[in-house]
Amino acid sequence: MPASESPVLDVLESIESDDPNVKKALDFASDSVAFVETLFSVFVQNGFLPADREPTLADLEVVIDCVFGELTSASLFLSDPNFARVPGMLRAVESQLAEASEPIPPVVLQGFGRLATRIENTRLSTSHFKSLLGNKLG
Repeated sequence: MPASESPVLDVLESIESDDPNVKKALDFASDSVAFVETLFSVFVQNGFLPADREPTLADLEVVIDCVFGELTSASLFLSDPNFARVPGMLRAVESQLAEASEPIPPVVLQGFGRLATRIENTRLSTSHFKSLLGNKLG
């Protein structure tokens, strides 16, 4: 079997055991390492992390928090009633891109619809929260 690009995976794959629990643990560890390294690579390719760093869970946690924070901020901003048409516009973009001659990755296409739903849910949550505050304060 050819060596992978990951020395950690190479070590895990070199360990042999007849114990089914050890095999299961090694498989789980290999899958976990591969996931972390792949996710780290995606963030490096998108400019969130420098390419010269080793993958660490601490770095990934910070980047995931940042990306989630950006998404939440955008959703809060776009949930303002002044942007009431945004969810419909996002769904229209999703539909138009689905018919495009150039293939668009499904995760990107579906992201438009998910963001539209997130904005609508954020709008409902903030309006419910404001009504609760109004009842308590008024």
